[in-house]
Amino acid sequence: MQFIVEAIPPRAEPPELPPVVWPPAVPIGGPIRRQRRRVVQAQPVLRRKIHYVRADDQGNFSPLVWRMLWFDGRSVLHLRRDLAAELGVGEANVLDITMCVRAGSNGRLTPLVIDLPFDEQAMDIVVLATDSPAAEALVHPDVAAP
Repeated sequence: MQFIVEAIPPRAEPPELPPVVWPPAVPIGGPIRRQRRRVVQAQPVLRRKIHYVRADDQGNFSPLVWRMLWFDGRSVLHLRRDLAAELGVGEANVLDITMCVRAGSNGRLTPLVIDLPFDEQAMDIVVLATDSPAAEALVHPDVAAP
């Protein structure tokens, strides 16, 4: 078995966040003539604990000042909105924050640009100001590059 390692070039701009995917609607109503009522199971709403910290313009933060937020769902857009509200940024300025995750306690900050996983594990998120040097230095891979 052989593997080929290919470098993925960076994107010039951060990617757009994915649109919100709403769970399917559950049909309601009474029985229809000579048909049994069909029950559709609604998807469970995932609830997870988010630990977050606000970093300075250079990306530095204190490991002792993490705060906690309960978040329902998987949408990265909704998480950004909720974190902006928690940080007092306001809904009108929700694009002023960039969310990052880390691989381990010493990992490099990676921009959070996809919806959250299908589990309820707690997540650690570092929040940067979008126009800060730390946010502008983030690398966004161009996975669609030839």
